[in-house]
Amino acid sequence: EICLLDDSDKAQRLEKVLQSSFGIYCVHFDQHASILWFGGKNGQLASMTLDDLSKSSRSEVQSNAVSVLSLQENSKILAIGSVRNCLVTIDSDRVIDLRRLQSEQDRFIAVEASKRLSAHESAVLGVCSLLHWHERGELDFLTYSARGTVLMWNFDGVCCGRIDIAIDQPQQQIDVDPNELKIVVVSGYERLLYAGDKMGILRVVDPSRPIPRQLQAHNGDINGIASAQLQDRILVASCGRDRTLQLFHHSSNELSLLQTLEEHAAAVTDLMFLDAGSMLISISSDRTVVVRKAAYQAHPSIAFLPIRVITLKTNPVSFAAVPSEPNIIIVSTTDRQIQRYDVSSGRLLHAFKALSPANNASVLVFSLQVITITHGGESLLVILAVSSADKSIRLHKYHDGSLLALEHGQSAVSLARMMQQKVGSIPAHVIVSCGHDGTILIYRVSVPSPGQPTTTPLERPTRVESPLDQNPTFCRPIRKTLTKSEVAHFQRVLQDSCGDDTSPMPTPSPSRVRKRTSRHSIVPSPRAQITGAVASTYMSGTGSSQRKSSQNHPPTSASPQTGFLAINSKSRPFLDHGQRSKSTEDIKDLDASAENICESLRIFRKRIILSPTGDKVSPAVMKELQRELTSTIDSISGNGRSMKVQEAGELLTQEHLAKMIDERLAISQRDEMTISKENKQWGAVSNDQIRAGAKAK
Repeated sequence: EICLLDDSDKAQRLEKVLQSSFGIYCVHFDQHASILWFGGKNGQLASMTLDDLSKSSRSEVQSNAVSVLSLQENSKILAIGSVRNCLVTIDSDRVIDLRRLQSEQDRFIAVEASKRLSAHESAVLGVCSLLHWHERGELDFLTYSARGTVLMWNFDGVCCGRIDIAIDQPQQQIDVDPNELKIVVVSGYERLLYAGDKMGILRVVDPSRPIPRQLQAHNGDINGIASAQLQDRILVASCGRDRTLQLFHHSSNELSLLQTLEEHAAAVTDLMFLDAGSMLISISSDRTVVVRKAAYQAHPSIAFLPIRVITLKTNPVSFAAVPSEPNIIIVSTTDRQIQRYDVSSGRLLHAFKALSPANNASVLVFSLQVITITHGGESLLVILAVSSADKSIRLHKYHDGSLLALEHGQSAVSLARMMQQKVGSIPAHVIVSCGHDGTILIYRVSVPSPGQPTTTPLERPTRVESPLDQNPTFCRPIRKTLTKSEVAHFQRVLQDSCGDDTSPMPTPSPSRVRKRTSRHSIVPSPRAQITGAVASTYMSGTGSSQRKSSQNHPPTSASPQTGFLAINSKSRPFLDHGQRSKSTEDIKDLDASAENICESLRIFRKRIILSPTGDKVSPAVMKELQRELTSTIDSISGNGRSMKVQEAGELLTQEHLAKMIDERLAISQRDEMTISKENKQWGAVSNDQIRAGAKAK
């Protein structure tokens, strides 16, 4: 229904004047031609002159005054506009039609489309270069969307081909997100595509074959795919949200699993090959960059072993390699920095923040790329980056990070890539950016604003619908983890081939938090404990000097039930409070360790000889102590230390230790007899006093 709002008599009245045969989605009035254009929900395009509308009777509804021109079935016309003598329409498939207007019998009609700009039916996720696929200059780059649509373009904005990747959907369940395409990577060695989706399925897409090869590589999202040719092998690596990397060998359109890498503790966000495929680098949300080196066991066997871990202060967002420097990478982090690292040493070379010219505030950037461009007859190394904060595409100098160019062209940029185009003999650089709003923009670096395309019209490519209604059976992802013996063999081969260039993986430092046991615990402590007087009580001659503790605890009295010293044969020798604060892990110097042990032995020997109240020491414990001391002397002699075996034997010989034990046992027996007699006498005196008191009462 077409209605007219009349307010000529200062009262608004809405009157129905026309009845169309289709549903109307949009209306546009062309002031230049005085024509009303109507867009329908099934692709109909209708026109009506303003004179026909004004001459129509208010009492009779007209139904034949609208001339209908059907455009595209099953696509709704959402917007209509006019530019000079051209009519512009946008349909529900995000396709832009440019139609030329001609006058015929005092009416303007839209003739055949002069240009049809196809696009994706959903958000555009990425762009890849196809310059090595050149066939008569037709293909320059491709873009892909979440629904599995891959479109191939040239730099004039003309779509040259289409590939529909069938995205398998899970069975219909409650609160389950649909499967989507996550990433597409172009093979640099064959005419193939590698694609990964949200369910962890890795596909090898051959444009000449209708059905791609696929396998279950990960348990979740596939975040990155990289390929490289190492010697005579084509390697394909993928990383995912399940914290793993998968390494495949691609041969005869088949993927065979070589290795499963599990060094990261969080989701792996991206990966790439360096040094002609001999190095594999990955970044993860656990704030690490892991560098791996290829090792060979036999001709078909290859493995990548970690040689270095670079720990960042914050999570990495994106990273890229430097073409002119094979061992250098740049990493953007969540603290809004772009950092440059040397992977051979793990050293930070340079860091800067990407600033916004509007308010001089730093912004978070992603989609990094380093490329060499020709500027004023000289080569200039630049960094291409995308910022979602200010919605900009920016170019920075590689060496100092200064801003060269800034462009605000899209509302939500998902990815941007710079490519080289040859115009005659002069190379020109082009930046292609794609956005979540479904738009694709092409910039020429040497020209501030690219001109309008002047290519010939091209028919819309034939669309093949993806089978989204199928219910596949998902299986567990394949895994191949190397055993310890295989890793050890590869490490020996890698060390022999690389020499000192390979540094071992850093081992986690031992915990320095000592486990403290409760005094109310019924479980005995496994450490050696002194149940008598504190070891810090130092006695000399007939007197004794007591060193007070820093906490002013009272001295502990001897326990007659457990004896003077209780040593667990499987525990470490006892150290006093001052020495206990230094754990064995902290002492790296053998001399300091030897001094601590000697001090402990002196205290132990003086306690045995000078203790006023003797306690029995178990012969089994003393035998164990004797064996440990003898083994220590043998170890010192075997390692060739400065102490001689004869000098150590004079200090602690078996005869000296046995004589000392015999003397101590004799003193203990004599003291026990004396104590027993004193107790009997004291008991007799106490009984006499009790009887005398009772008689007095």
